[in-house]
Amino acid sequence: MPALAPVGYARRRPQETDLYRLIAPHRNDFLEQAEAAGGLQRFVTEGLEGYLRCGILAHGFARVWCPQCRDDMVVAWSCKRRGV
Repeated sequence: MPALAPVGYARRRPQETDLYRLIAPHRNDFLEQAEAAGGLQRFVTEGLEGYLRCGILAHGFARVWCPQCRDDMVVAWSCKRRGV
């Protein structure tokens, strides 16, 4: 039986998406204006912060290694949220 071709893994790069580029630079201004207008519910700010951290290597990752092909890579933690 022939061996299955290895499936490639392409790391998600959320910081290169249009939504991330739209939100990230204005995060602080948005939160300050929201606070001045009475604030946001906690789940909104947690969702926003989680979105901005999700998939970013600086916020946590696991290093994985394949014993068959001897390839190694890093996999960023995922927030598993779909709020934004």
